[in-house]
Amino acid sequence: MRRVAILTDYLPHYRAAFYERLGPALAEHDVALTLLYGTAPSFEMAPGAGYEPEWGTWIDVRWLPIRGRHLQWHRRALRLVRGHDLVVSDQASRILVNYPLLAWSRLPGSRVRGPELALWGHGRSFKTDASGAAERVKSFVTDRVHWFFAYTDRSAELVAASGFPADRITSVRNAIDTATLEADAASVTDGELAALRAELGIRSEHVAVFAGRIWSERRPEFLIAAAEAARRHLPDFEIVVVGEGDADAPVRAAAARHPWVHAVGGRFGRQAVLHQRLASVMVMPAPVGLVAIDSLVLGLPMVTLALEDHGPEFEYLSEETSLILPAGTTPEAFGEALADLLADADRVARLAAGCRAAAPEYSIDAMVRRFTDGVVAALDAPRR
Repeated sequence: MRRVAILTDYLPHYRAAFYERLGPALAEHDVALTLLYGTAPSFEMAPGAGYEPEWGTWIDVRWLPIRGRHLQWHRRALRLVRGHDLVVSDQASRILVNYPLLAWSRLPGSRVRGPELALWGHGRSFKTDASGAAERVKSFVTDRVHWFFAYTDRSAELVAASGFPADRITSVRNAIDTATLEADAASVTDGELAALRAELGIRSEHVAVFAGRIWSERRPEFLIAAAEAARRHLPDFEIVVVGEGDADAPVRAAAARHPWVHAVGGRFGRQAVLHQRLASVMVMPAPVGLVAIDSLVLGLPMVTLALEDHGPEFEYLSEETSLILPAGTTPEAFGEALADLLADADRVARLAAGCRAAAPEYSIDAMVRRFTDGVVAALDAPRR
C-alpha cells in the first residue's frame, strides 16, 4: 500500500468525523493513512474541544512565542513520515517543519529524497492584520509543493491565480458532520427547549444566538453594543452566547449587567445544538468560518458584516440565506437591522428556508470523497 501522512498541530472536535471516515476511504484505494497531531494550548482552543484518536499518533508540538506570534515545531515529525509517499501539512508560515519537508522532497536522488509535500489551507490569510512577510513566505512554499488541498472553491481560485497548476489543486469544500448535526437538531424536543428557556429565564420569541470561540477578531465589544441597540429597537430582544475565549470579558460583563444576555460558556455536540435551537437567527459580526454550516443546517439565518477577515467558508452564505450588512455598519445600525429582521417573521422564515435548501451542498461525506480523490491524484502525479 502507498502511504500518506497528515501532519497537524492539533485536532478540533469538529474534525473527528472527517478523519474517522477518511482512513477507510483511502484504504479502498490501497492507501494507508498516518495521522500525526499535537495538543492545542489553551489560547488556541477551549478545554474539552479537542479530539485525540487512539489510532492516530500523538507528537509533541512546541509552540514558540516570537514577536506576538507562535511558531510551531513538530518534534519527531521528520522521522515519523520517513517511508511515506506523501505528507499533507497545514499551509501556514509558522509551521517550521514545512521547510525541511519541502527541501527533503526536492532532493535529486530517489534514495535520499523524502515524501512529496502537499499543503492544505485557505490559499491566503483572510485576516486583515496578516503580516506581509509571513504571506510572502507562505506563497514561496506553496508555489513549490507537489499538491494543494484548498478549503473552498475560492481558496482554489486564489492559489491558481498565483500560478500554481490548476490540475494539482483539490477543492475539498471544508465541512463538518452535518448528518450528526441534523440528527441532533431533530432529536431536540419541545419539552427540552421549554426547560432550557425556563432555566435561562428566556421569555421572548425574538432570540438571537452567537456560537463560537470568542477572541478579539470576533469583535465581542461590537457584538454587545449591537445587542444593546437591538434591545432598544425591539424591547423583548434576547441573545444567547454559546462560547468562551480569551476575549469574552465584555460578554460576561454584559450578562452580569443585562438579564436578557445569556452567556452559557462553551457547549459542544448536542448541547450546543440545543442552545442554538433557542434562537431564530444567528449573529456573528466576524469572522464567520465553519459556523456558516451550522447556520445553514439548523435553518438559522446569519446576520453578519461584509468584511475581508471572514474565513473561506463565508462564501457558503448568500442573500438567500443571510443578512450581510456593509462593512462600515455601526453597532447601532447593526442592532437596528437585527431587530427589524427578528420582528419580521415572514422574512426570517424565507431566509431559514433558503438555509435548509443550501445545506445539502456541504457534507462531510462529500468532503471525504474530494479529499480522497485528491490524495490518489497526488500519489499518481509525476514530480513537479
